[in-house]
Amino acid sequence: MTAKDKVAIITGGASGICLVLVKSFLEEGANVSVATVNQEASDKLRIARQKGVSFTTFLQM
Repeated sequence: MTAKDKVAIITGGASGICLVLVKSFLEEGANVSVATVNQEASDKLRIARQKGVSFTTFLQM
């Protein structure tokens, strides 16, 4: 089964194993929404996004 054109909502997705999940879903073609409370990790994710890593939604809570 592929994640192409599916929607993934990942909490804590700015670091650790959840970040690996974010990357995996993106590679499979899913639309990914990421939510996190980790300020440092969210800053790194924003930088990655500016460098071309794309995802549908990013929420820092």
